[in-house]
Amino acid sequence: VIGGGAAGSLVAARLVTARPPPCVLVLEAGGSYRGRRPGLDAAWELAGLAPEGETAPSDVPRLWSDVSRVEELRWPITSAVVGRLLGGSGAANAMVYVRALPSDVEGWNATRWTWPAVAAAYERLERRLEDPTRRVDADRVTGTAGPLATRRAPLFQGDALAQAFLSAAKNGGLTHVDDFNALPTRANVAGPYDFNIDERGVRASSYAALLEPLTDAPNVKIETRATARRLRRGGGRGLRVEYATA
Repeated sequence: VIGGGAAGSLVAARLVTARPPPCVLVLEAGGSYRGRRPGLDAAWELAGLAPEGETAPSDVPRLWSDVSRVEELRWPITSAVVGRLLGGSGAANAMVYVRALPSDVEGWNATRWTWPAVAAAYERLERRLEDPTRRVDADRVTGTAGPLATRRAPLFQGDALAQAFLSAAKNGGLTHVDDFNALPTRANVAGPYDFNIDERGVRASSYAALLEPLTDAPNVKIETRATARRLRRGGGRGLRVEYATA
């Protein structure tokens, strides 16, 4: 698996638990987000936190903007913050969790990857921590037992700025919605987002939620600081990957 980001972590986790279990090698150009990071000591201090044990700055939701500015943890792209570490951008971004729209999926014109199939995949993946029986469409509800935690921002109701913003949006003519993930469209609406924050108040990146719990499995190896250089093909399929380690 080339890349241990949001998608790579999910793919690798599925492979590690497959039967019969294959040997899985994950190549990640960045590093792990565990441990302390240069440039984040001040952020820890300002947040009144101390890095203990395996806690990492990426785990703490309120430090996401500090994490996203650390050059070691991002690709050198000027127009966007793209994470360069295990978990990818999901380990460095603001944790907003938004499902694709049915129209997004239907636009692919895929035979098997239709909206009902995608909605069912979301349902298996999600662990909604509030309103677990909330309906997403006529046939499906949000998932309640999946590995990836989703929830409303823990301090949303008490956030005066957020409430004032939504009130102004409503007064400006936008329709207030309670759930972006239950809509067929998101045009001219305003409302609170869901976030990937788990029961402990910790970031739930796809790496932390899906792949990290499997890293002790005998059939998986994760190489960090490993940059893929070339794909070798034969007979119309990929045969091997050439990569370099820092």
